[in-house]
Amino acid sequence: MHNIPTSRFMIQGHRLLLYHILILFPNMDTIWGRLDEVVDGDTFDMQVTREATANEYNYNDKERIRIEDIDAPELGRTGARSAAEDLALCLDGRSIRCDVQARDTYGRLICDVTAK
Repeated sequence: MHNIPTSRFMIQGHRLLLYHILILFPNMDTIWGRLDEVVDGDTFDMQVTREATANEYNYNDKERIRIEDIDAPELGRTGARSAAEDLALCLDGRSIRCDVQARDTYGRLICDVTAK
């Protein structure tokens, strides 16, 4: 976490505040889609139906999504099946929004995920 002295911002004005916000919270790509298949409790395949027009990168019609900051049991471990079933219940039939943070060494998109 970044420690930002707020008193500097007040002295130097709004322009500096905006500059620091853009550095700390850069634009992230966003994609939307529907669940294709749950891989495990923190990973799923998504059929991409829409991309934000301001995205920096291009995306495939189908992407494997790893939910950021979730660590579900791996397949074959205790609780893995239950975690995968729970994820399917949360995502199936809903519109999924993925704010892309990165692509990992396995080719998965690391995302903040919202389902409506």
